Amino acid sequence: MPWKLIRGLRNNVVHRYFSVDWKIVHSAATANVPELERQIRDLLQRAYPDLFKRLEQKEARIAADPPSEGNAESPNSSDL
Repeated sequence: MPWKLIRGLRNNVVHRYFSVDWKIVHSAATANVPELERQIRDLLQRAYPDLFKRLEQKEARIAADPPSEGNAESPNSSDL
């Protein structure tokens, strides 16, 4: 995982807000984040299969019954 690059992008966005090239941020978000999600899911599935299974179950429940607008469920690590 390119943790240093991920952290570096976050730090630049937070600390250099007015000089950020938002085209780069958008490109990273649309092109790189889906692949990163796949890699993290694969890592979780191999390293923590029980946690991964609970994550999938929670996602399935959310997909089956999406929260109404203005009443969105906030992520909570204790739910996993």
